[in-house]
Amino acid sequence: MPAQLAGLFDSVVSMEFLREYWQRGPVLACADREQLASIGFDSDTVERLLRRASSSESSRLHVITGGRAVPSPPEAAHGAGGRSVLGAGRSAYSKPILLTRVDTLAASIADVCKSLERRLVSAQVLLSSPVSANLYMSPSGCAGLLPHYDNHDVFIVQLDGEKLWHVHEPVDRFPIERDVNDRRREALPPLLLEATLRAADVLYIPRGFIHEASTETHASIHLTLAVNPRTWLDVLSRAAVRSASLREALPAGGAGDPELVRSGLTSRLTALAAQMSDPDGVYEITQELASDGPRVGAPSNRPLRLDSVVVRRPDAYLSLELREATVYLRAGGCQLTSSLQMQPAFSFVSERTRFTSAELPDLLPDEGKLQLVRELIAAGVLDIVDP
Repeated sequence: MPAQLAGLFDSVVSMEFLREYWQRGPVLACADREQLASIGFDSDTVERLLRRASSSESSRLHVITGGRAVPSPPEAAHGAGGRSVLGAGRSAYSKPILLTRVDTLAASIADVCKSLERRLVSAQVLLSSPVSANLYMSPSGCAGLLPHYDNHDVFIVQLDGEKLWHVHEPVDRFPIERDVNDRRREALPPLLLEATLRAADVLYIPRGFIHEASTETHASIHLTLAVNPRTWLDVLSRAAVRSASLREALPAGGAGDPELVRSGLTSRLTALAAQMSDPDGVYEITQELASDGPRVGAPSNRPLRLDSVVVRRPDAYLSLELREATVYLRAGGCQLTSSLQMQPAFSFVSERTRFTSAELPDLLPDEGKLQLVRELIAAGVLDIVDP
């Protein structure tokens, strides 16, 4: 990921956001305008995306008709004379267009996804899969998809033009399946948020919250970033498979004797709850979930030297723990473990917010100092800055 996009979502995914809005309700924020502009999204980018989509084995291009996304051939994205969706003042097309999984078609959009992913993982949000992106292009005066909810969290990133959004209360909290219902607008739940997004605006919508969008006097181009966080079901399933009693077959006669199943399940869940009272067991499961999901990568392409200045990222998670003869440094989405000999080095990085690798305690050789800092950079805790 280019260094200029490393902090694209820092002001969006703040501690206040995680405390007040994450999984709780919609909120409007703003990404870093200069960083977002640096991806250089223009009509040429759209043309490249359409060409790549047309060469893809799967159908990436959809035209939104009657509130539904209908798979369509690539030429549907062009108006008369082959003009692109951005040609003729962005008025050469008459219906909204959707390109799916554009993060696999354009490196710049993949970088935007990675920037959000890195920010979430650095904030200790466990993800089950990498962040992905769909691209929506709408002419003026058009309605988008019918009111619906998603079974994942979404971050709407406005790239160009304007789009009006309405977000309503959920009818199904934390859904697993996608919404397949036809919803009449007069029967929608209460409206929570109405907002017009302009370039660099970001709208967060938790899964399950019904939403719809439309354009008025301006055309619109926006990204929808899909985020799939880990859930309590993930923790429960990991814990359950470790229980021999829960792996046991249901008793004979259980189909006709619900009390037999109820009592057996109750005793097993009670034993599972006791098993999960061990913090080490819980931490082991969360680390498994973290290692199975996306991990943050190095945020900078600057070379790391002994005299390179590194700073702790705002709101980065870092904690030090001593247990028996072992020292644990929990950083971002990973854990560093060593003998007590490493305690001075781990204590140094947990107490400092700005330092160089050379300043680390001399119990480490130079390469060992650099390796420790590299791991903290990869965990999303530190960034390299200019001296």
